[in-house]
Amino acid sequence: MELSQFLIQAKQNIYASKEESGVTFLDDGTKETIYTGDRFHYRDRSFGFNPFIGEQLVWEAGRLIWGMNYFGKAIEEMVPASQVYTFLQQALYMARPDRPYRGPEYFRAGPFSYVDKSHGVLDDFTGEEVIYFRDQQVYHLVYHGGRIDALEKSDRIDRI
Repeated sequence: MELSQFLIQAKQNIYASKEESGVTFLDDGTKETIYTGDRFHYRDRSFGFNPFIGEQLVWEAGRLIWGMNYFGKAIEEMVPASQVYTFLQQALYMARPDRPYRGPEYFRAGPFSYVDKSHGVLDDFTGEEVIYFRDQQVYHLVYHGGRIDALEKSDRIDRI
């Protein structure tokens, strides 16, 4: 399985699912989700609820190879954040292999619409996603990431 397909599988099994399987709440308030496939291991750690910040990391054969950082928030005046995040789960379930970072470029269901604009490729990308409720923005998230060339233990710098 390629990395992009694995990322989609992880999202569909973690964020986009109705269940909170694989979710752990750490002592410092961090929400951690883990998903392991045959070849890759995925971990997402997020902090906060609204706004929130986090990172997704992927290892292959015990070596860190890919990561993404994100920051987002729902604007609660019109729609409760819980409703916005429920709609977001639907959009994340529809991620595609050519852009597996978040959801599709566009998705609409009822009064909600989702727009994701990204630049780059899996190795080096940036993007932002927005959710609208009846054409009024109710959510915004920015993200960036790419391939990581992790240092071997012997290559690490002990001091800076």
